[in-house]
Amino acid sequence: MKLNNSCRRTSVVVLIIAVSILVVISYHLVDKPHRYLDSWRLETFNRYKSSVPNITNLPIPRIPSQQWTNASNHLWTNASSQLWTNASSQLWTNASSQLWTPASSQLWTNASSQASKIAADTKPKKRYLIYLCDGDAYCYGLGDRQRGLIGVFILSEVTNRQFGIKMTAPAPFRDFYEPNKVLWDISEHELINKSTTIIKYFKTQTAELNHINFNEAYPQDVVYVRTNQEIWRSIKLNPYYKRKFPDWARGRRCNIFANAWLKLTRPTLELRTKLNEVLVTIAKAMIGNSSESQSCTNCTQIHRDGNNTKVTANPSLTPGITLDKINDLNGYAVANLRLVCAHVRMGHSDTLPFENDRRNSFDSVSKVWDFLRPYVEKGHHVYLATDSDKVR
Repeated sequence: MKLNNSCRRTSVVVLIIAVSILVVISYHLVDKPHRYLDSWRLETFNRYKSSVPNITNLPIPRIPSQQWTNASNHLWTNASSQLWTNASSQLWTNASSQLWTPASSQLWTNASSQASKIAADTKPKKRYLIYLCDGDAYCYGLGDRQRGLIGVFILSEVTNRQFGIKMTAPAPFRDFYEPNKVLWDISEHELINKSTTIIKYFKTQTAELNHINFNEAYPQDVVYVRTNQEIWRSIKLNPYYKRKFPDWARGRRCNIFANAWLKLTRPTLELRTKLNEVLVTIAKAMIGNSSESQSCTNCTQIHRDGNNTKVTANPSLTPGITLDKINDLNGYAVANLRLVCAHVRMGHSDTLPFENDRRNSFDSVSKVWDFLRPYVEKGHHVYLATDSDKVR
């Protein structure tokens, strides 16, 4: 209010001065020119008359009224224009200088600070979705953990949350794998003073993912998830997330797992070094076996249903990579050992009588032999892992 009154007083004073100047100029431009011109014309005529004899009664010349009007208008226009320019310029300078005071500067600072605060308040908060396996609940085996971890990762993508992994049992996951394209290794310090909750998705608990808006159902800043299920199947059916479902997670199950694992992880140097040592040991054994099998013809047998089924095998191939190059491998680089591997899990059997679930029948094992046959015929080495002595 004080600032506005001061501006008004300044404006009034300037306008009064301007009007006074205009009145004075008007008096000189409109009234006195007649007397100045009449005196000048009379003096000039008398001087001329005295120098030229026999000239009498000549009229005193006068400027035509139209010429005088044009001249006076021109003078007035120039004078008033100049006066207005100077007065308005001075008025603007004084007014703007008076307006920009420490008080107005403080007002601007406060307003901009308030605007920044409003922008910060309206900015979406960063939220997290973290796969949890910390020993407080049973996480099952590595395959189960991969299923759960990848499902939580896909859920984080469709809900626009930062994905994290907290797997500390039986050993820290970070000791074996490091982040690759996704920074999932979130520090505890980053999560301080944030609202949290823990949810479980085991078996029938995943049904809600078919239809819920996850962020509305779980508005907390940090949501930890325990699961060993392929929850991405339910997410894919959810009408909220059908269009958000990532392209890389569409297609065959094996491709989904591979794409997710490569996005998330990269083996640590320690893990890759140990793996290379194992591969070198295998390669050396293969080289030894290859030299021993050069004289063997039609000697490879695969047992199926108690009957011997002979498979004609070429002499065993040597590794397609040198030992030195194996030691130089890093990341997920593949060693061409000309080795084919298979894992046959039977579940309940004579070998594991206390296993409750029967995962495969012995009739289905024939499919594995059909897969291995062409590799064996070409001389590839075979590595078989199984939980059943009968399969072995």
